Amino acid sequence: MHVDAAGPTRRDVTTHTVATNTATHPPALSDVAHTLLRLGRLMLISGAATEHVQEAVTTLAQRFGCQPRFLIFSEGMLLTLQMSASSSHSGH
Repeated sequence: MHVDAAGPTRRDVTTHTVATNTATHPPALSDVAHTLLRLGRLMLISGAATEHVQEAVTTLAQRFGCQPRFLIFSEGMLLTLQMSASSSHSGH
């Protein structure tokens, strides 16, 4: 929660600051997407709750400087990634 002169405001859970990928040559966006899809699918077929899959995929995506949007099914998911404004993945 943030408090300023206007009073307290609620922060969205997914907007908190997380460490991002700071490698000299960050991975291609397609590699990040494939990694996230694989993580999600492996968790789902192993019996993980969709809430846990969503949390894990979101956390890892944010560490790579991406904001995920996805739809989770029983054995898979659809995923789109949007680069964060502060990300260094330009050109991908």
